[in-house]
Amino acid sequence: MRLFNGNQIDDYMREIWEKIREDINNIPDQDILSLDINDFVSYYYDKYHVEPITLLKEEINSSIEETKIKKDNPFYRDFGYGLEQKYFLVDGYRIYYDIPFNGESDLLFLQPTMRILKKFEIDNIKNRNSMDYLPFICFSVEIEAQKLDESDNPQQLIDDNFKREFSSYESMISNVNVSINNFNSNLKNKVNELLTEKYNKSSKFSSLMSKINIPLKRNDKAPNVTPLTLNIKKEPIKYPEKKNVSIDYCVSEDDYINIKEIISQSCISFESTSLTFCKLSEEELRDVILSNLNTHYDNKATGETFSKVGKTDIRIQFDNKAAYIAECKIWHGISEFKKAVSQLFSYTRWRDVKTSLIIFNKDVKNFSTVLSKIDNELHTNELCINVQNIEKNCWQCTFKKYSDCDELIQLNILVCDLFADN
Repeated sequence: MRLFNGNQIDDYMREIWEKIREDINNIPDQDILSLDINDFVSYYYDKYHVEPITLLKEEINSSIEETKIKKDNPFYRDFGYGLEQKYFLVDGYRIYYDIPFNGESDLLFLQPTMRILKKFEIDNIKNRNSMDYLPFICFSVEIEAQKLDESDNPQQLIDDNFKREFSSYESMISNVNVSINNFNSNLKNKVNELLTEKYNKSSKFSSLMSKINIPLKRNDKAPNVTPLTLNIKKEPIKYPEKKNVSIDYCVSEDDYINIKEIISQSCISFESTSLTFCKLSEEELRDVILSNLNTHYDNKATGETFSKVGKTDIRIQFDNKAAYIAECKIWHGISEFKKAVSQLFSYTRWRDVKTSLIIFNKDVKNFSTVLSKIDNELHTNELCINVQNIEKNCWQCTFKKYSDCDELIQLNILVCDLFADN
């Protein structure tokens, strides 16, 4: 087996750069826009960092066996008569060395920029059976028995012979490592440039596509809300062998207003017959609202209608993500109200998600105290950057999803009074 006679190391690194560029270009838009670029830099550095070759010379194992060694005949002349032998065999020894190493074994076959003109023959490169052990280079040298017999220090003679024979191998490994270390040192900066380029492209595309709405289709026979005509949006055409583009779909503002009105009318109906509805659970109250919503919209198209997910929420699902979420909760104090808001936000996956939180009061006789606590919480919550008191029992808010991000969520809060004195 011969080392350092494969591809040029510059070609090897050029192929890695092409893989990195292709990998980064294939990052989904929603990932590059929502995740920390520094996390991506670390990920791709770990993925494409090349481990240079490190020889563990202090752990070299050796063995010896008797053999016959070819020795050149100094009197040989090639006159074409074939009267003399080119070489003859003498007694000798072959010393085998197992040289463990760290790093990518493929590097041992690359041609470095700086080369030594000779053939670098080895016996083999072996991987041990267990992953716990390092691979090793199988290298051997020959020495005449006479030289060992005449030496005062045969071990020193063997060691010196190995160092002399293997020194050029070490020089070539060092030359390979110079290129690899330069590659690794530039890797993070280059990856960061490629990620920034990808982010800018994705950001422009996302800004363009953010106006596209989920194709909800209205039922023209809906009784209490004026129907609106919506265009049905289709997914963009997918070109062969091209990366699929992910789009952040959203519910239009007109639909959002219409949905809130349907929920409000449902709650007014609940309050007018509170003795009946106060006996229902969260899930049962939710099912009534869900039924009313689906009365106003066609429910023939899978993925574009209101559906139940879990015990208490109502969603419009598209591409397995929620573009509208409504959560129903029984009032159990302001701390539970805060938890309900956090839970609602944890469901969101797209940037333009519209939400509703419907609170049912069953236990508090003085309904105004419930409204006062909610109003105070909304005006003091640092994540709530805008509050509009639409009705006495209804607020339209804009929340930041997290304190350290610019992702905004629209939240409509409606409180329904179902308290009924026995």
